[in-house]
Amino acid sequence: MADDALQGRQSFKDALLILAEASRKLEAQGVARPILVGGAAVEFYTAARFISGDFDIVTPSQDKLEAVLRELGFETPRDGTRGLQNYALNIGIEVVGSRLLDGMGSIDHVSRIEFEPGFYVDFIGVEDLIADRVAQADATSRLDRDRLEQAIVLFKMLVDRIDRPYLSHQIEQQAPGRSLEWFEVEVDAFPGKI
Repeated sequence: MADDALQGRQSFKDALLILAEASRKLEAQGVARPILVGGAAVEFYTAARFISGDFDIVTPSQDKLEAVLRELGFETPRDGTRGLQNYALNIGIEVVGSRLLDGMGSIDHVSRIEFEPGFYVDFIGVEDLIADRVAQADATSRLDRDRLEQAIVLFKMLVDRIDRPYLSHQIEQQAPGRSLEWFEVEVDAFPGKI
């Protein structure tokens, strides 16, 4: 899956390798590995159907992660925005939390993907990512069709590896009033081809 997801996006792959090296260095220090969430995880899982300009990270050790990333070529953004930036790759990294989905996500569902021998990145589990996108789509007064489309594409592309009972629980937990059954109606009505 890693090779398919990285076709044509060398800067994305290079940034993932830097994150893998940072993860390896942190793990050697006894620090929990960071987890990639958000749009970059969507980009990876959908083989770049959706493109993200930054990496959102969950880690309980933001200071240690940022120190390692600075050693590996990231710097404080020149425009004063949050996070770190690698200008050569045009990729930013921002820590968005210390716990996966503010404690609602499952570490047991995290996917560890190897990009080169010994270089791994931990990704939010696909069920948690789908539920998060459903919750984001449902967070406004009008259903955010872009976020919902991301959830639908993730579901359709990865349906054979989805833990349906867990996904059902996560949708109900993250998007109160929504259910897997409701989501599957949206999936069936999706006009796009995957």
